[in-house]
Amino acid sequence: MAQAAFFNKERTDKHGEIEEYMEGEVKTRRDKLIFQIVPIVEKGANINSNEPSHDVLVRAAYGDFVEAGKAWTKRDKNNQIYISVASHDPNMTMSLWPADENDEEWAKDDPDWVAGANSIRAA
Repeated sequence: MAQAAFFNKERTDKHGEIEEYMEGEVKTRRDKLIFQIVPIVEKGANINSNEPSHDVLVRAAYGDFVEAGKAWTKRDKNNQIYISVASHDPNMTMSLWPADENDEEWAKDDPDWVAGANSIRAA
């Protein structure tokens, strides 16, 4: 069963400005992948647009993060924001949803964003 947990993080860029991003782990039947999802537009912009709102990076075998796809900020029919992730590998897509604080499956890790098996397609 595939699942993903992502955490909101901050770092200082080379210009000394604070940059927000998400980092998380996606577990599939075969692999455990470390992803970073980095905004490329201002927070709150680009919702439901055809233009991507985030770059998707994955940790390579040698440790550096490499570009792996794009993500879009979307709203569902209940007006809840989620992030739709599409990697360059057409067999890996997922939807990340804000974590429910009452969900016992995630309670020990307390992630900010999660994706369950029903929203991850992975080879």
